[in-house]
Amino acid sequence: MWGRNVFNERHDKRVFFFGNEDPDYTPARYEDRADPRQIGVTANFRF
Repeated sequence: MWGRNVFNERHDKRVFFFGNEDPDYTPARYEDRADPRQIGVTANFRF
């Protein structure tokens, strides 16, 4: 069994801070939020 973000918290996974927009290229914060709750089971079977 496995789980990611089990408590479904809002947090940043990736954050960038740079100027990327015309005309002044003013630095801005770009965020990528964490994935929502994911729970699963992985099984292996051999015969």
